[in-house]
Formats: sequence, structure tokens, C-alpha cells
Amino acid sequence: MVMGVNGHLFPEIDTDKCVGCNLCVNSCPNNTLPEFHTPVSSYVATAVDRKEALTSTSAGIASVFSRQIIENGGVVYGSSGIDCQHVHHIRVASSADIDNIKGSKYVQSAIEDAFTQIKADLIKGINVLFIGTPCQVSGLYGYLRKKYDNLYTVDLVCHGVPSQQILNDALKAYIPDTIHDEVILRFRKKEKGKSLYGLFAEDKQGRPIYHSVYPKNEYITGFLSGLFYRESCYQCHYARPERVS
Repeated sequence: MVMGVNGHLFPEIDTDKCVGCNLCVNSCPNNTLPEFHTPVSSYVATAVDRKEALTSTSAGIASVFSRQIIENGGVVYGSSGIDCQHVHHIRVASSADIDNIKGSKYVQSAIEDAFTQIKADLIKGINVLFIGTPCQVSGLYGYLRKKYDNLYTVDLVCHGVPSQQILNDALKAYIPDTIHDEVILRFRKKEKGKSLYGLFAEDKQGRPIYHSVYPKNEYITGFLSGLFYRESCYQCHYARPERVS
């Protein structure tokens, strides 16, 4: 993976190892149109558990789905922002670890080896829930190349993704004297019944380090204004009523 414009990572083919099969090109979610599904019905919902809802960015539905899967012997793959300098997808097999994938992350979540782990779980017959952006869900299907009855997918209504490098540069500018791997970072916060967009940093003990809301914070303003997404986000063929999950 090679860093391109604005810190976005792109795959670069090793010509010494490539056999010219074009499998990587044909499975890329930006190059191919997947099978889309028209929603049968839609719901507005919230977690019944008030704590579950309040500790989530929106209403805790992802956590409810995750607990259902895990309590029935399955595993969940979702984006973790525990290390704000390295937001990436992780495997969660315990209800106690669901908090590790809670909350919105307004930055691209690295997939890394999650797809290979998912395939191994599916082959073993383990129920798997994958939560990600539509292109990540499409990428997973392209990688698997076959349907699995024990795979469940949830895709987000995505707003576009800034790069990890842009977020890291913003943190260096906003909190230069802080060790960033010891920071808990949030992009949405609930205060007095309102959901605020911004950057909210705390230490491991929950003490505030940095608090800046839209439109005063440049990073979140740039995100909401679509100023520094991946180029593919500006022509996203997943931005439609039909869903890939």
C-alpha cells in the first residue's frame, strides 16, 4: 500500500510477483458494481437499554446486533478507534469487548487482514457480522467470491472518508504536547440532549484534553464539507437508495 494525495493509501502491484490474472482489479469495489438490494422495509430504532444508547454515537443499534451475534456463538468485525492514530477493523468475540467498536469514526478504517480472518471463521461455520462502509462490504464480497449463509453484513450511509494521515496531522496541530496513543478520541458527543459534531479528546481516565465543535474545528468542518475525501468518494456508486448488504 502506497500513500497518495492527502495521505490516502492505494495498492501498488509488485510486478515481480504479478501473474496478470487481474483478480485484484476485478474484485476492487470501485471497479465493479456489486449486487444491490432494494430495502424491503425501513425502521427507526434505538437500543432498549438506556446505557447502551447513551454510550453510542446514535442509538446503539450496531451494539444490539453485535450482542445478538456474539451471544449466539458468533463473532463481529467492526471499526475500532481505541488507537486514534490507527483506526482499523478488529475481530470481537466477547460481549465485554463490544465497546471497542462503538462510536462513529470520521476517518477511513483500515481493513488489513480482517477479510482473511473472516473467511477462516466462515469456513469453520462461525456466524460472522461485518459492519462497515458500503464499499468495504462490497470489497468483502469481492474477496470471498461466494456466498456464505453464516455471513451477515451491515453497511453505513457513508459521508465519505478522510485519510488517517489527515487526522494524525490534525491531532499534532491541536494537541501537540499530548501522547496520542493515550488519547480517547470521539467525533460526536451528546450534551443536554443534543448530538455535537467535533473533535473531543480525553485521557484514559476520562479527563478532557481537547474540545472543539463544528464549525470551529477545521477537521470536522472539512469532513462535513467534503474537502478531503478519497477521490472515489466523489463518484461513489454506493450513494444510492439500494444497499449492497
